[in-house]
Amino acid sequence: MQINRIMLSLIVLVLPVTSSPAQQAQAPSSDVFARTSGELARWVQIDSNQPESHVYADSVWIGTAESGALLLPSGVTQIILVPVAPDFWSVAPLISILDDVAGGDTLVLELDFPYFYSVESVPSGAEVVFNSGLSLVDIGVTPVIYQSDTPLSGNFVLEKKGYRQQLVTPGFELWNRQLVSLQSESELYLGGSEASTEAPKSRRKWIDYVATSAVIIGGALAVHYKSKANSLYDQYTETGDPALRSQIETLDTQAAIALGTMQVGFTVVVFRLAF
Repeated sequence: MQINRIMLSLIVLVLPVTSSPAQQAQAPSSDVFARTSGELARWVQIDSNQPESHVYADSVWIGTAESGALLLPSGVTQIILVPVAPDFWSVAPLISILDDVAGGDTLVLELDFPYFYSVESVPSGAEVVFNSGLSLVDIGVTPVIYQSDTPLSGNFVLEKKGYRQQLVTPGFELWNRQLVSLQSESELYLGGSEASTEAPKSRRKWIDYVATSAVIIGGALAVHYKSKANSLYDQYTETGDPALRSQIETLDTQAAIALGTMQVGFTVVVFRLAF
């Protein structure tokens, strides 16, 4: 009985210092009124067109823009917003100099990155105009980079003397690269793109004829010369006439040349069939 009373007394002593999980979860809410270096804490919230961007207070990383209110370290003088995508390596960070922020307050900053459009052409030197449907803006000559506060809606028009006009639709990323291969006007035919690709092939059919002829004639001559060389060699083995050796060597050389010509022609034919 006395032991039970002692255990009950211990339980009563322990209960006042034990907090519930709910009480523990509510404890961080007092951070809003916490003091850093003797001052009330200050907060910053970033609204950006790139919410996944990293936020730095001076040189200290404090979170991402999409994280909501971020605690400002004591003595911070500027906020730096850095895009995270690897393609945005050439996009400069945004820097905002902080004014006095009262303790316990949350500063809201709107930091939107500009949009960049890199327009390139092969060959270069094409004039670029942006057509929004309502107005025309002269961009420059390729290669050129154009910057806009908002995503572009419309078309880039590329023109170069001797080449067909090209239209390019801008993208919606922070960094947009358009590489355009200009088509020469001399390659255009009334039949469209299919006719333009078939016409050059018809002008090069003589290559097919020459290669095929080389295969046929080269093969026939190789067989002819080699047969004569073999026949003379049989005579040489029977008679031992040294004069036949020079004739055999000449015929072997001619057979080798003819065989090489045939192989070159065959290679050209295979390449033409493949491409």
